[in-house]
Amino acid sequence: MSHKLRRRGAAGALLASLVAFVLVLPGLASANPLGEVKPFKTGLRSTANIQYTTKGSDGNLWFVDNISGSPTPAIGKVTPEGAITEYIGGETLSGLNAGSSLIGITALGKYLWFTDRGTTPAIGVIDSASPETAEEFSILEKGGNAESGPQGIVAGPDGNLWFTDNGTTKAIGVIDPSTHKVEEFSTGLQAGSRPRGIVVGSDGALWFTDQAEAPGTPAIGRIDPSTHVIEEFSVSANSIPGQVETTLGKSGIEAGPDGNIWFTETKEGARGICKIEVSEPHGITCFKAGLLNPELPVGSKPSGLTKARGKLWFTDGSGVNEKQVIKFEGT
Repeated sequence: MSHKLRRRGAAGALLASLVAFVLVLPGLASANPLGEVKPFKTGLRSTANIQYTTKGSDGNLWFVDNISGSPTPAIGKVTPEGAITEYIGGETLSGLNAGSSLIGITALGKYLWFTDRGTTPAIGVIDSASPETAEEFSILEKGGNAESGPQGIVAGPDGNLWFTDNGTTKAIGVIDPSTHKVEEFSTGLQAGSRPRGIVVGSDGALWFTDQAEAPGTPAIGRIDPSTHVIEEFSVSANSIPGQVETTLGKSGIEAGPDGNIWFTETKEGARGICKIEVSEPHGITCFKAGLLNPELPVGSKPSGLTKARGKLWFTDGSGVNEKQVIKFEGT
């Protein structure tokens, strides 16, 4: 049951959070696709706060570690064997802006691109072969919105980097990896929009979560990378699609192995794992079977979501499960 909010033409791997327990998605095969599940923490700072993750072309998993209120954000990697290295801003990682606050990360070729919603909102990049040096590009100086708040980022099917912006002017942005030119698109976003995670769908479009603020309605959005047409599909007023209480993947949204877009629902009364069909009329179906007391305040709070070996995995931010990190064996 989906409801299209607005449609207009516009101008223009696997590492779980340290505060999460990963379950296989109800309805998919129950066999553990990763084999043994065991924690890998050696090499992480004791106060690590892992944000988004991505699989690099080098075969390693890369992640952002952004301690709240800390002047030393980091970018880290974990090898298939579980060896973890963190490159810490101002110590073993140079080039970050003063006041950096890193959020999202994605791979494009051998480069890792990340969002920085700190003092100088920016898109940054490191080379996986020499990750000790970062370069950042101010969104405003490269043509984007003032007071930007970049969040999720993904390599698009057009060879560009696409990101969500929930700063003062809510938008979906794109950056050319060669020229670093930034464009942002807002026409078609609902009033009260608050875009977060973003992924590439099987249809070649960019799909994103919109957690919305009053007077908006929480939604899943879609932008065509060629025409920049934005569409949004309501998921219900009692909803927080892709809420990140604990993180894994791209703010609780992922392209599923079935070709549809899957997302998590965290708000009490709406908790579950949901999918929106890529093909029209974009029907939405949610599943709760297998969650821990999804209707209760102390029950499940599915948040982060990722795909590995043909299955979907999610984090549970309820705090009722043991904290652990999932062994990375590739996808």
